[in-house]
Amino acid sequence: MVAASMKEAVLREYPDMYRLAYSIVRNKDDAMDVVQDSVYKAMTGGNGVKEGSVHSWLMTVTSRTAIDLLRKKDREVSTDEDEMPVVSTEDRYEDTDLSRALGCLNPKERSAVSLRYFEDMKIGDVAKAMSINENSAKTLLYRAIAKMRDFLEGGGKSYAG
Repeated sequence: MVAASMKEAVLREYPDMYRLAYSIVRNKDDAMDVVQDSVYKAMTGGNGVKEGSVHSWLMTVTSRTAIDLLRKKDREVSTDEDEMPVVSTEDRYEDTDLSRALGCLNPKERSAVSLRYFEDMKIGDVAKAMSINENSAKTLLYRAIAKMRDFLEGGGKSYAG
């Protein structure tokens, strides 16, 4: 894909990229970092992307970048035991059931749910974006939805599954 076309695609898909990043990292500043990194990756590595698959490719890049950020932060927290991690309460919607239910999921589950239901991607595209097979994607989504259901039916208490 030509750089000018990629720039147009990124501008068109930017709100979706941010929404996906935020749904995974659940922090405004981290979501912006994810999108910025994803845009850089798109502009430098998107030459071989076909015109019709730009949206899926950008969602894949964004999802993987978000998960990488969470993994990096997890490693930083576990190595800095003397310091207390700063937890941002900015842009958190604690009063909505959906947001709290998403919070009971691990990043991989949250990513799958976000791609499938918030970005309206097909199961095959979710699997491709997450580098897993379709059956694994279906199982991951099934378990994530079951976790969310149990969480909500339990009155928003912690998940014990």
